[in-house]
Amino acid sequence: MSNGKEYYLIAKERLVKQLENVDMYNSKVNTLLITCGVLIAFLGEIASRKGLILALGLLPIIIAVCILLWAYRIGEWQDTPNPKYIYSELEKLTLEMEGFYKVATQDIVECYQKNNEDIDRKVKRINLSSLFLMLGIFFSIIGLVIYLFLLDP
Repeated sequence: MSNGKEYYLIAKERLVKQLENVDMYNSKVNTLLITCGVLIAFLGEIASRKGLILALGLLPIIIAVCILLWAYRIGEWQDTPNPKYIYSELEKLTLEMEGFYKVATQDIVECYQKNNEDIDRKVKRINLSSLFLMLGIFFSIIGLVIYLFLLDP
C-alpha cells in the first residue's frame, strides 16, 4: 500500500469518527431543551399560582433555550470526498492514483477542520446554555427561599 493511500485511509477514518461524535452533541442539546422546557412549565405554573417571586429563574432558563436553539442550527457537516469533483477528475482521466490520494486527503483534512470549527462553536453554545440553565435553577431556589422564609404566604 502506498503512503498516499495510508494517509488517505487514516484521514478518512478520523473524519468518520468525528461525524459519529456529532450525534452526541445533538443528543446533549435535546436533553437540555427538554430539561429547560419542563422547568419553564413547572416554574411558570407555580409562579402563576403562588407568586411571581418564584419566577426569578425563568428568564435565564428562557435564555438557555434560545442559545440551545442557536446551537442546534449548527449542523451542516462536511463529508468527503466530493463525488462531483471525483467524477470530473475521473472523467478527464487526469488523476493517477497517487495524485488522487493526495487530493482526496487534502479534501478530507479541509472537511475535518471545517467540522472542528463548527463543533467548537456548538460546544461553546451548549456550555453557555448550561451556564444560563444553572443560573435559572439558582435564581429559582433563591425565589423559593424568599417565598418560604421572607414572605407571608
